[in-house]
Amino acid sequence: MREGAAELDLVALDGGVLAVVEVKFRSSDRFGSGEESIGAKKRARLRAAAAAYRARAFPREKPPPVRFDVAIVRPGLDGEPEVEIRRDAFE
Repeated sequence: MREGAAELDLVALDGGVLAVVEVKFRSSDRFGSGEESIGAKKRARLRAAAAAYRARAFPREKPPPVRFDVAIVRPGLDGEPEVEIRRDAFE
């Protein structure tokens, strides 16, 4: 979903916390991990987009706190994708 200048890959409520998940595909770590590929500018855009989404999604109630996660998707040996979730990846 697009929110301002950024695209939010996945947004979900997780136990009262708004989890904003950036999804990164990596065929190898040759060019860095999924987390390393999210620089300061991208993080700032994601934070701004999450704030805008939160204000729009919860207009009449106190919005939940936000957590930023990264889902790193890699091809598995059996052909099935492997997914690693890194919670609080921006902290």
